[in-house]
Amino acid sequence: MPDGLQERPAWGSADSFRLLAENAPDCIFRYRVQPDPGFDYVSPASTAMFGYTPEELYQDPTLVIAIVGEEYLADMNDFGHDPRLTEPRDVRVERKDGSVTWIEQRLTPVLAGEHLMAVEGIARDISERKRAEATMTHRALHDVLTELPNRNLMLDRLSQALARTARDDHGLVAVLMLDLDRFKLVNDTLGHQTGDELLIEVARRLAESLRPGDTVARLGGDEFVVICEGVHSAGHARVLAERVAAIVSGGYRVARTEIFTSASVGVALGRDGDTTEALLSDADAAMYLAKERGRGRVELFLPDLRTRAETRLAAEKALRAAVDHREFALVFQPVVDLEMGNVVSAEALIRWQPPGQETIPPADFIALAEDTGLIVPIGTWVLTDACAQLREWKDAFPRKPMTMSVNLSARQLTPDLLDTLVKVLAVNRLEPDSLTLEITESVLMEDTDSALENLLGLKALGVRLAIDDFGTGYSSLSYLKRFPIDVLKVDRAFVSGLGNDGDDAAIISGMLAMARGLRVEVVAEGVETAAQLGALRVLGCPFAQGYHFAKPLSPAEFDDLLAEGHRW
Repeated sequence: MPDGLQERPAWGSADSFRLLAENAPDCIFRYRVQPDPGFDYVSPASTAMFGYTPEELYQDPTLVIAIVGEEYLADMNDFGHDPRLTEPRDVRVERKDGSVTWIEQRLTPVLAGEHLMAVEGIARDISERKRAEATMTHRALHDVLTELPNRNLMLDRLSQALARTARDDHGLVAVLMLDLDRFKLVNDTLGHQTGDELLIEVARRLAESLRPGDTVARLGGDEFVVICEGVHSAGHARVLAERVAAIVSGGYRVARTEIFTSASVGVALGRDGDTTEALLSDADAAMYLAKERGRGRVELFLPDLRTRAETRLAAEKALRAAVDHREFALVFQPVVDLEMGNVVSAEALIRWQPPGQETIPPADFIALAEDTGLIVPIGTWVLTDACAQLREWKDAFPRKPMTMSVNLSARQLTPDLLDTLVKVLAVNRLEPDSLTLEITESVLMEDTDSALENLLGLKALGVRLAIDDFGTGYSSLSYLKRFPIDVLKVDRAFVSGLGNDGDDAAIISGMLAMARGLRVEVVAEGVETAAQLGALRVLGCPFAQGYHFAKPLSPAEFDDLLAEGHRW
């Protein structure tokens, strides 16, 4: 058996060609098709490329079948008189150790008349290129963060799942849209890296717990989609959705802290003939209903939800335009010192004023602003405008000790808020303690460690902190010890019964005693009658606000109130 190029004169004997062939990284070969198939020549590169030495390939002509497969050889034989034989081809090959790699092969036919006698070719290792292409394909179809299928792959699988229902008269496809509850708070308070770690853990739980054949994908942000095939009824879909919600809900150990979350899930059912986008839209509408009804819930899509979804999209579009065009105004409700009877502070309250329409109260758009993240630019505008107004009042009424209160959203409670406050206070030449930031009890309880860190930063700046609607939330006395609170604002629900309900008087009396012990001020909200005011004075409440004193006033109306110097 020949073992070198020099023994195959038909192939060539020039020294320069021999050196080229024997040292080239590509595998150069001549394969004899007839009369007896086998290699006439294989360059040494075959060892690195296929794991077989030239000698092994010479001795066993059948090894080529193990490398490229019988189908490929038959295909190549069929191409004997086809111009495509000479075109570069990517060929999947199996190495001696069983591993798979790819080569690019270029062939030249050797003919005797009409008969294909042999092929001469060059094989180049393109495994790195194939790996890069596979990586690019994977990235095009998978979420970079979680490695789950992305929207494109999910839509393809959903389309296939719907098509399969045509063969099953009773089978349905359930689309489950999941949105993590309060995820934006995690991002805003603990940072995006912590948020990303939480998403990765949620994705892992979902992927490990699904039925065979189900698909879980990440749409983006904190939204996931689960596609369930073989669903028999709406009740079956609800059971699956509740199981998924239970899997997601609970504690996660990320960023050296434990985070608790839950998921709101919307469910839509479909079969062959339904469109993928319509099903996703329906599931999304059901998911928003779940959030509206208390979060951590499962809701099935009903036809009227489509109208609700369209209305919500229109409202979101209008709110974004309102932010761009500054369609907002502030009104101010006075806070009265009950010992002296005079106005000492103002609470800034936002109103949305669409051109040519009625004014929209905050209760009708703040929740939407929270969900969309628009509360952050809106909140910054409120802080800026309220502080500018306070500066005007201090300049116009220098003898009146005016301060300003501004409501603070949970989403604003981030390290960035500190920078905003420093700039706003400096621009308006205000002392930090002339500004009170009001937060609700629920903000403190969402993530106490993060909330404490951010509130301590605000306190270090010198601003005052108030708990709004005190008594209606968690009302845990422990957080009053932990957090640097300056003011408790007693909810109007307790004030409304004063003079008629002895329990309300007892509750407020207890709050006042506790506040004095903690050296915290108290403001009673929602004072609407002289009887309520009288009862508060008897109890020793230091401050109050409500319609008995004045409704929320425009800046000009508040100017008049201060100028009059009215006392109650």
